[in-house]
Amino acid sequence: MFEELQRLAEIAIPGTVVEVRLRCGTPSCGCHRDPALRHGPYPYVKYRSPSGRSTGVYVPREREVEVRRAAAAWSEAWEVLVMLGEANLEDLRQRLRSQRKARARSGRSAGSAGKGGKR
Repeated sequence: MFEELQRLAEIAIPGTVVEVRLRCGTPSCGCHRDPALRHGPYPYVKYRSPSGRSTGVYVPREREVEVRRAAAAWSEAWEVLVMLGEANLEDLRQRLRSQRKARARSGRSAGSAGKGGKR
């Protein structure tokens, strides 16, 4: 899993590639009156900035395939991290169970000195 994660990390970018239709800066253009006349579609990578705001980056058509692969790598890397996290949680659960069992065994072998004794 670690090798796969390293491979993905080399190209991964956060976000999703979406097609966007835009209004231009010419007020008399039909795109201002009719949404069906908007310009595009243009590819953008939509993502959340570190401050949590949704934002996007225009992707030139000649880079679109590369960027789509990079966004897909981000999703795959996330899935690998989720699997690693789940495995780590299961390991933690097992360690905690083992520790509880060991404490319970040591409590029984020490007798009742720790329970109900004088304070």
